[in-house]
Amino acid sequence: MEETQKKRFFVGKEIDIVGVVRAIWREKKLLFVFVAVFAVMGVVYALNQAKRYTAMVILAPEMSGMGMSSSISDIASMVGVELGKGNSSVDAIYPEIYPDLFASTDFIVDLFDVPVCLQKSHVEKSYFNHIIQDSKIPFWKYPQVKLMEWIESLGAKENGGGKINTFQLTKVQYNICDVIRKNIGCQIDKSTNVITISVTDEDPLVAAVMADTLQKRLQDYITSYRTQKARNDLEYAQKICAEAKMQYVQSMKKYASYSDSNMDALLQSVRSQQENLENDMQLCYNTYASAMQKVEAAKARVQERTPAFTVIQRASVPLTASSMPRSMMVMIFIVLGVLCDVAWILFLRDWVEKRRKNKTSETVA
Repeated sequence: MEETQKKRFFVGKEIDIVGVVRAIWREKKLLFVFVAVFAVMGVVYALNQAKRYTAMVILAPEMSGMGMSSSISDIASMVGVELGKGNSSVDAIYPEIYPDLFASTDFIVDLFDVPVCLQKSHVEKSYFNHIIQDSKIPFWKYPQVKLMEWIESLGAKENGGGKINTFQLTKVQYNICDVIRKNIGCQIDKSTNVITISVTDEDPLVAAVMADTLQKRLQDYITSYRTQKARNDLEYAQKICAEAKMQYVQSMKKYASYSDSNMDALLQSVRSQQENLENDMQLCYNTYASAMQKVEAAKARVQERTPAFTVIQRASVPLTASSMPRSMMVMIFIVLGVLCDVAWILFLRDWVEKRRKNKTSETVA
């Protein structure tokens, strides 16, 4: 019978579609059973899947229209374009590695304490506790409920405001890091250098809040990295300027005090000492003025090194779910039911009968 069916439905390398459809329709009751069973399974599966919402932020590094100055080269290097700044080094942080930055444990752990508010309950809690307490669990994972309750009881203790040791995370913290890593995303369009930040969550308001937070955290991180050396130079210049000012004030007081004490003196030695003090005061003033100029130059350097981002699309609360519609899940299960019915009629039923006959013959023998 099996060989006959193969010859009937498979002519050479071609498949007799009409013959297959007729064979399935002749046993339409079996088809309806498969479809009904899988439809019920699809409904149960779909109802146990939480809707997920995705909020996005689109931004791009801002570039001015000035010439090939060092500032333009700096900004160009930030977006991964090398304009040949001579002997200057290329930044180690550029858009192509932003996704790796988002996936880093240090970056993710800093998101644990971000306060979020649920859209329906308006209850504010940390992002860490939100993931633990508000994640929907399908019924087939109910054996894990006790474990999740235990994790929830540890949530406040393990993330109660203390400093987290990123070098040695606990099991709970490590699992939450994996969840957050899957929920956040960063894509770079290499042709336009546009950066798209996305956050997916079961609550639309939480997704929008975290997308906005990621945008600010990324800008702060890149700004801190880009201006680190310039800020160190500024701090050093301000220290030198403060010391120069102190020396100038001391020399000025010393000169004024000596001049007041010897106002009516006519001795050449007094006048010579007064001139020396005046020269020292002038030297201290020149040093102080030079230090002030260096401070202003260092401030300008910090401003020059500070990257600017143009926000093309700000974060907003998504109104529609980004996850697969439940009706589509049910349709997929129905299609699987039809495929299983086809496989049973064309292949599996004859194979099962053949195996059963072989076992029966072996038993009789």
